[in-house]
Amino acid sequence: MKYTRSREYHKNDSPYVASRQWTMVRSYVGYRRYDTDKEHAILDQLDRLISLKHNYFMPMMKIIKKERVGGKVRKKYDIDTPFNRVLDSPDVSEEKKKRARLYKDSLSYLKIDDEINKFQKKLDEVYRKKYDVSIEEEE
Repeated sequence: MKYTRSREYHKNDSPYVASRQWTMVRSYVGYRRYDTDKEHAILDQLDRLISLKHNYFMPMMKIIKKERVGGKVRKKYDIDTPFNRVLDSPDVSEEKKKRARLYKDSLSYLKIDDEINKFQKKLDEVYRKKYDVSIEEEE
């Protein structure tokens, strides 16, 4: 598999990172500018929770085969969670796989989702206080 940092002749372009901006960042925190220490602390917590949610519970599509048939490119995908891919990998030791399974068993998708919602509300409150914007005024 070929990994690239950007497309040829587009030095300011990073298509993989740009494609993940919406799913991994913008869909959770929006487009606001967060620049205070309180906001950064909340964002750190959100980042940890979002990573847990996406690595253990959210399936990702990974291209495993491309073939050209006439004028069309047919792609075949593997859809699985990053956690399951690690368990299927022969490069990861059985001890690490066992620890990962135990850790996943201690996680709850619903609790993680509730925590994410809690931190999103907290982030919104801190942002509004920064600019002294009341909720009633904006709505």
